[in-house]
Amino acid sequence: LSNAEREIVIWMMRGIVEETDIAHRIFRSPNTVRTHLNSIFRKLNVHSRHELIAKILRHGCEQN
Repeated sequence: LSNAEREIVIWMMRGIVEETDIAHRIFRSPNTVRTHLNSIFRKLNVHSRHELIAKILRHGCEQN
């Protein structure tokens, strides 16, 4: 994952899962956060935020 994608994952692991809330914290637009989320989902082969968090908790966030 890119640095920006990892930053989004970190916020999600802290319990911040809405695009607008993450965007506010990282000073990006919600659309940019949404684009990064779609890229994260594709790269990690997941289809939802819940699936993403579960995968990270099971396997850790390893760099590809």
